[in-house]
Amino acid sequence: MNHKQKVFFLGFTLIAIMVSIGFLINIDGNITGSSVVDQVACYEDTDCDDRISATKDVCRNPGTVYSLCINK
Repeated sequence: MNHKQKVFFLGFTLIAIMVSIGFLINIDGNITGSSVVDQVACYEDTDCDDRISATKDVCRNPGTVYSLCINK
């Protein structure tokens, strides 16, 4: 086996290993590294209080799974 063949074989092997690991990590069908939260973050603005008086605490989409706190 010459040098070019060895490099090609090594590269192909490493890529195959990385793809295999990716499939094993992603076996549940979700995007790797993502998290899905099916919880309500807030129901009203007071739920978003960050205890910093200089910020305005707002609950967007209150009472839904799309709710989120914004502190400006």
